[in-house]
Amino acid sequence: DFALGDQDGKTCAAEFTELVRETMAAMGYDVRVNDPYKGAELVRVYSNPEQGRHSLQIEISRALYMDEARFEKSNGFETLQRNLIKLMEVVGDFATDAPR
Repeated sequence: DFALGDQDGKTCAAEFTELVRETMAAMGYDVRVNDPYKGAELVRVYSNPEQGRHSLQIEISRALYMDEARFEKSNGFETLQRNLIKLMEVVGDFATDAPR
């Protein structure tokens, strides 16, 4: 369902990647880290975990939110939307609590 890419731990702290993985897995999603995607160049360019700038690529399966044949939102769209809002709250808490 989700592929998280941190270029094998180079673009964000391991605890950040694990927080996102755990959060989404607890919601019932299949979440993989650096499989099949490790993160694009953009993630690398804008990351600096040592200075608190964590970059994590999040690939989401379209099957979770879209009827690809009709190119329309599927029944799962609203659920995914709610869950992504919850994830952003968790990420926001991490950012607020992270040492500077």
